[in-house]
Amino acid sequence: MSRIVFLLNYPLQNQIDVGHLDVLEASFRNALGEFDEAVVVSPRDNRGYRLGKGIRVISNGWTNPLLYYLSPIKDFWTVWRLARRPETKLIRAFAPTSGFIAGLAGKLAGKPVLLSVHTDESVAARDAGRRWLKSLLLPFAERLSLKMASKIGVISGHVWKYALRRGADPKKVFMHHNFVDVAAFKPHAARARGAPVFVFVGRFTPVKAPLVAVKAFSHVKNAKLWMVGDGPQLEEAKTLAKWLNVDAKFFGRVEHSKLPAVLAKADYFVAPATAGFALIEAFACGLPAAAADLDWASEIVRDGATGCLCVPYNSRSLAEACAKLEKNGGRMAAECRKLAVTEFSLDAFKERELKAYRELIR
Repeated sequence: MSRIVFLLNYPLQNQIDVGHLDVLEASFRNALGEFDEAVVVSPRDNRGYRLGKGIRVISNGWTNPLLYYLSPIKDFWTVWRLARRPETKLIRAFAPTSGFIAGLAGKLAGKPVLLSVHTDESVAARDAGRRWLKSLLLPFAERLSLKMASKIGVISGHVWKYALRRGADPKKVFMHHNFVDVAAFKPHAARARGAPVFVFVGRFTPVKAPLVAVKAFSHVKNAKLWMVGDGPQLEEAKTLAKWLNVDAKFFGRVEHSKLPAVLAKADYFVAPATAGFALIEAFACGLPAAAADLDWASEIVRDGATGCLCVPYNSRSLAEACAKLEKNGGRMAAECRKLAVTEFSLDAFKERELKAYRELIR
């Protein structure tokens, strides 16, 4: 009997809410290629989950806001108890915040820890409006988590450099791109002709800047804007689009399994701020992107080849990038698809993970 323990940095339900549970499930199921059981610790959570044979979810309670800052103590206790068991061979954390807890439990139990780093946590904290105490403690916890980790997977060159600046040992760091299911996300055989369609996919929150997208399309003529997602700024975005006379269609929340059908009917992708998974999913569908020059976007949005970069959170700059795509974007579709298939395939993702597991437990 062998076990891997996954410690999430948010309740599992959060991933369900944004439609990306299948992304986490891919990692959970892939781990069963090396381990007999995958245990998932979901913090601040009292829900029940069934993810299939071999995957067990521990909902780690304490959703009371008064106990919010005590949640890490319970997470540590749960992970440490699991780590002490001889069948537990490896602990995996998906962010430096949970990585601190996983690293401490791993050190005390003598078990290796695989840490994933997806973003610049200081920027994420600022953009998400995190609680002041968490923002204060985060840099300290992040540095310690990077030092305690046995191996560190980063999703981009930008994040690689960030991890090194935060004190990560270069020998521990390896490139572990996000993935896209290129069999599900693929170009449509025949797109309808007419006004070009630009699509935005993301939460309607300031960090994703949906209002910037709407404002930009008051300057982009003879084009349609599709907005996919929901969140606190959804109604404001609808009102703004109406006021600015933008030809916008709001889809609301779309299940991840149905997103390929929406993307395949569009022509271009827009990201006024951070783009996340949706950017590579759009590429897999052959959609060139007008994207903010943030984080890792500049590594794959190559001006004139796979899209156009713009100034983050700037509607005028985004409008100019969209205008460039209208003129030259048609020839970029094949290059976008090629990049998604060669650099972000699910098969390559799975193999990198299994290789990292084997190196750590043998």
